[in-house]
Order: sequence, then C-alpha cells, then structure tokens
Amino acid sequence: MKKNYMMLEVFKRIWKDNVYNLYRSIYGTLIFHRFLKQHKSSISADNRLLLISEIHAIDLSNRFVHHAVLDLSERQLKLYMKIPKSVQAQKILKDNEIQIKEEISNLYPEYLISTFERKKHKLWLIGTKRK
Repeated sequence: MKKNYMMLEVFKRIWKDNVYNLYRSIYGTLIFHRFLKQHKSSISADNRLLLISEIHAIDLSNRFVHHAVLDLSERQLKLYMKIPKSVQAQKILKDNEIQIKEEISNLYPEYLISTFERKKHKLWLIGTKRK
C-alpha cells in the first residue's frame, strides 16, 4: 500500500510540481522531527511524581511529533501536525509554536509563513512563496 502511495506521489510531483520538491519535503520532515523531539530530564527523588507526569507528557508529545509532515511545492509550504489529546502534551506543543515558526522560516526563507491554524485536532502552518 505504501509503495503505491509513493508511486502516486512521485507521478503527481512529475506532472504538477517538481520531484526535487518531494526530496526537499522528505528531508525537511526528517529535520523537523529531529528539531521537535523532546528529551527527558533526570529524575530527582523529591520531585519524582511531578517528573513522572512530565516524562509521560514528553513521551506522548514525541509520539505525535512522528506524525508531523512538511510538504513543499513550487508555490506553497504546508506543515501538518496532529495535536495530542493530553493537556500536558498540548502545553508542550503550544509553548514551542514560536520556535517552530522561526525554525521553518529559517530553513525556508523563500516562503512567507502564516500563523498556526487549528482545525479540530490538527495544526496547520501554511507558507506562500515570495515572488
């Protein structure tokens, strides 16, 4: 099934866009996953209960990071992210929105980046190519 989807995507890029943008999308998605991944801090004895809930939120946030997709085309940049259902994991994502937007702007300066748009449990960041 994935093989068929990949072939369709390659043909779509050849027909309507550029295959190089497919490569840039895949590479950008991998870089973005690495940027968003949260690391666990060490556990101290006095804050063990608090840190366990934080570690759980970080694990949940990291699980949703792997669903993020960056799609580049000749005219548009789209970043899609699923929003976790946990309040703590949503807080981690919300706290990082400014850094996410800055990182995307630095990686792709040829695109004008909008603000995040939330649609149900999905976050979209859309950029248009500068002329």
